[in-house]
Amino acid sequence: MRQWLWRDLCDNVGCYATNMIYIHAILIPIAVFIVCSMIEYIRMKTIEKPLIDCTYNLIRKYFPNAK
Repeated sequence: MRQWLWRDLCDNVGCYATNMIYIHAILIPIAVFIVCSMIEYIRMKTIEKPLIDCTYNLIRKYFPNAK
């Protein structure tokens, strides 16, 4: 995964000897962080929340007096 992201997709080695290295070094990690944050947000809304709600409802159904 690391090789695909940093060598193939972002081409860090190819930008090393150019004048764009400083802009590349700042913008690419920020872009990766933003994309990963969006993936995490979508995962929380589509997978985690329904799963937690379902689990909570099952617990309330079978253990109504549980706190």
